[in-house]
Amino acid sequence: MASENICPGLYRDEKGKFYCAYAGGIEVDPAFMPCLAEYWECPYYIGHKEKEKAEEEAEEAAPQVVEEAPAESAAVEVQETVEAATPEAAETGITVEAAPVAEEKADVLGEIDSIAERAISLNDLWEKYDREARSLIEAWEEVRENAEKIVLSLQQSIDTYLGELSKLEVKHRIGVITDDVYEELRSELERKIAEKRELQESIVSKINEVERLILPHFKRVKVSEAKPEIAKLRLALSKLEEMYKTGQISEDTYRKLKNEIEEKIRKLERVKEEVE
Repeated sequence: MASENICPGLYRDEKGKFYCAYAGGIEVDPAFMPCLAEYWECPYYIGHKEKEKAEEEAEEAAPQVVEEAPAESAAVEVQETVEAATPEAAETGITVEAAPVAEEKADVLGEIDSIAERAISLNDLWEKYDREARSLIEAWEEVRENAEKIVLSLQQSIDTYLGELSKLEVKHRIGVITDDVYEELRSELERKIAEKRELQESIVSKINEVERLILPHFKRVKVSEAKPEIAKLRLALSKLEEMYKTGQISEDTYRKLKNEIEEKIRKLERVKEEVE
């Protein structure tokens, strides 16, 4: 799995599940973590590097065991230490002690653990959000479909009433019905048309309002659908490169498959850009 785009702490067991060595071996989903992309921004990776750095600094700051020297040599070392001290320390006789490295190391490790816990909690929250968002979108698509059918039905009723109104006007002009009957029937048809239009406009307005609210969640879900596929293709590309380097496949086969995988990745990246 060696690749500049794959976190060195990511490994997979025989069942195909992914785990993070930098997070204590917990199971992770590379689709929602930057394991296969900019892994150096991952809190687990950052924490691991900071921990390594802290341990190295602690080792460097630890007192070194030296052989005992003659009294004269020890006196020389003390004198050199005094001479190397700052002028202020030499004049006042104040001794500057080393920083409590052990306490600082404990603080740093505690902070790293805290960040790791927050990252795990955030991952759980994202998974819950993803499920809820998908459920919401699925429910909305069903409700919207039913609402659009009602809007269409209302439009058909409006068209029918408008047709009746046109016929009524013709009958009135040719004298088939009296003015009083015409006014009464026209008023009733116009009232029904107004009621249908008001209800239709209300439903359409509600649909547009919910669409506006659903859109951000819809985009995030679409992005999350593209990410796992991109991660799988990048992993496949990494395996393909390893097979070519070890002589398991020919150069022609390698280049052909490489071009196909890279083209799929480019298409999915375009989908992500359009959605985002």
